[in-house]
Amino acid sequence: MTLDYLYIHDFRGLKNLQLNFLPGKRFTFDWLESRLTVEDQEWYDIENLFGEGIANINAIIGDNRVGKTTLLNFILEWIGNVNENMVLYLATIFYSADMVTYRCPG
Repeated sequence: MTLDYLYIHDFRGLKNLQLNFLPGKRFTFDWLESRLTVEDQEWYDIENLFGEGIANINAIIGDNRVGKTTLLNFILEWIGNVNENMVLYLATIFYSADMVTYRCPG
């Protein structure tokens, strides 16, 4: 399973946050229209660039107190279903498994 795109409408200070994790695609979510657009982007697929079996690597980089830990906590809570009210904060998460893309309700 891969996390392709994450949009957080409002979660512990993170507001209208859009994160693209999938190389070669650009996701954009319009909260008011509840519409997701996906555009192809130029991507150089170099075989085994990160090692065998690793498709891509993402990094979360930023200054102190900008929300890196909050973002990771959100993802961990979503994966572990720690917070039953997570759907209240989440607009949409797109992920793929076996070449099929899924949308988590939100």
